[in-house]
Amino acid sequence: MILKSTIKKIAKKYLVGKIRTPFVKNINLDLTKNQKRVLISYIDYFSTTNFSAKIGHTNNLESVQIINVFKEMGYIIDVVYCNAVESLNFFTCEKYDVIFGFGEVFYEISKLNPNAKIIIYVTENHPELSLKKELERNNYFYERTRKKIPLRRSGVFYKEEHFKNIDYAIIMGEIKPFKKYGIPIYNIFPTGFLNQKYIFKSRNLEESRKNFLWLGSNGAVHKGLDLLIEIFQRNPEITLHICGFNSEEKYLKIPKLKNIINYGRIDIQGDKFLDLVEKCSYIILPSCSEGFSTSIATGMLHSMIPVVCKDTGFNRLNNNAILLEDYKIGYLEEEILSLSKKNINELKKFHEEVYVYARRNFMIKDFTKNFEKIIKEINNENK
Repeated sequence: MILKSTIKKIAKKYLVGKIRTPFVKNINLDLTKNQKRVLISYIDYFSTTNFSAKIGHTNNLESVQIINVFKEMGYIIDVVYCNAVESLNFFTCEKYDVIFGFGEVFYEISKLNPNAKIIIYVTENHPELSLKKELERNNYFYERTRKKIPLRRSGVFYKEEHFKNIDYAIIMGEIKPFKKYGIPIYNIFPTGFLNQKYIFKSRNLEESRKNFLWLGSNGAVHKGLDLLIEIFQRNPEITLHICGFNSEEKYLKIPKLKNIINYGRIDIQGDKFLDLVEKCSYIILPSCSEGFSTSIATGMLHSMIPVVCKDTGFNRLNNNAILLEDYKIGYLEEEILSLSKKNINELKKFHEEVYVYARRNFMIKDFTKNFEKIIKEINNENK
């Protein structure tokens, strides 16, 4: 039985808007049918997102399609915010056939349902690797600035113990770190945002090859923005355009230079973004660890060439990306300057190939088709 104090605690936290929706139960329930039940432990946007307004992340779109796939397969669906441990009492009484997602709720309910198919959905790099790589970057930042910066990305949604009881893994990034679990592993791409007014056309490549876009969010040092600022500061002939930088100002200052331009948050559906697309040949994200960044998918959907670090979530792109071998300043600077002088004919072809690849892999219809195929395959297997 749920205590009144627990209910009050949940109401106080969620109903005032700190987190919009802690859980929704019994989606697709049909009392005339014998149905299986799935718990989806994921993000907290399921029932309150206004899809006619600006959406901050493509996982809002993907979450809808995840629910739809399970709905079409006839499941009763319970949805919970992945770290809403205050809500656990609402789910401990249920017996689940499938538990899907990540986070503390995923882990705790999985332990109570040993007969369920446990599917972890990994949108980041392996937690052990993510922590190691983020600490490396923070130490490198300290070496250069004498400023200590806290962890921003690692350990929030994924912990090593969360992988103890899993039966399957759906991975957005690199598969290799997860092979040690000896379970079936599936790869999936995220979706990107698409400006509906965008039309593929040739850029002024002589100029655009000197322009790089960093499109990010929280964790600027994790995502290598500090490295880029240092490089572009001393190379005025190339230009860095920064979008989405909204944290860490106390640690990382963006200098006021003609070749380093900070736009703040930007509307992907707006004309300013289309101007940047036309101006920039490259979308650059020297991140230490990703699943697969939706900002890169977004850039590629607008024919921008991705410049990313190898083994950080993007290896599947193969020849459709510039895969950087290192993140140290000297190496990065040399590679960026080389890209700014890239042969025009090669660059033109590269833009076209990236555009075609992105349109075949990063649309919401592609995500839905791939996710449905994976879940149906898992559903047909005996545990």
